[in-house]
Amino acid sequence: TQGWQMFQSPLYYLISAFLWNIPLSQWFDTTTAMLLLRIIPLLCGFLQVELTYRAVRYVFPNRQELQIWGTIIGGLLPMNLYISHVVGNEPLSGLLSTCAVVVGFLLLTSEQEVIPDRYFILMGAALGLALLTKVSAVLLVPMAVMLVIYVLDKKRQSIRYIALRVFLVSGIIIVISGWYYLRNWMELG
Repeated sequence: TQGWQMFQSPLYYLISAFLWNIPLSQWFDTTTAMLLLRIIPLLCGFLQVELTYRAVRYVFPNRQELQIWGTIIGGLLPMNLYISHVVGNEPLSGLLSTCAVVVGFLLLTSEQEVIPDRYFILMGAALGLALLTKVSAVLLVPMAVMLVIYVLDKKRQSIRYIALRVFLVSGIIIVISGWYYLRNWMELG
């Protein structure tokens, strides 16, 4: 309620404020420090390329030429290049959302009979942090839940086991980002 953009999710801005207050503003002049804040989106852009490679590796495990082309196309998407040099929460949100998608591909292509809980924890953490970075990540949550149900049903797991894994992913999302949305609901309605 204090300005046009005060509704934005806080994670990116908390990271930037920490970097600004501790090393950047102490060691550099204001102009240089502001330029150095672009390191966060730049790193996010580089990591997006890495995650794109991992995603196509899961989807096309025995097709190196498709892995190469998928990485080139995914890594050089104009929007990824554009947002990777601008200070803002979009690159971090994209990175964390992509991390959740890559974990989804890992779940989908896993040949293990029992998928380790760390994958469900990682998916919940990535989605929770993505939601703490930008509200638009909420679009991935229902798809992630459906994916968990589909993968575990395909592996013939019990309904109780499936429900517990859905609650695990959802619970981690709520623990990480729920406070922010509860606060907004109480403050803004």
